[in-house]
Amino acid sequence: MISLEHVLQLAPVMPVVVVDDVRHAVPLARALVAGGIPAIEVTLRTDAALEAVRAIAAEVPDAVVGVGTVRRPADFAAALA
Repeated sequence: MISLEHVLQLAPVMPVVVVDDVRHAVPLARALVAGGIPAIEVTLRTDAALEAVRAIAAEVPDAVVGVGTVRRPADFAAALA
């Protein structure tokens, strides 16, 4: 796991994204990384969110993807998985 300090030093901002369609996750992450924003937070506000996180982690090696809008213990467990 990457330290919080490391993530905060990656870029001056961290985008918080809502992914409704998992097909958009990887292209969005690639565009953010190409633009110098490698740290990305995906909110758990949609049904596609966890699959989007998995896709970004698997297909965009230079991205550091995290999960936001964790409201329940089950959300936390799913994010860790």
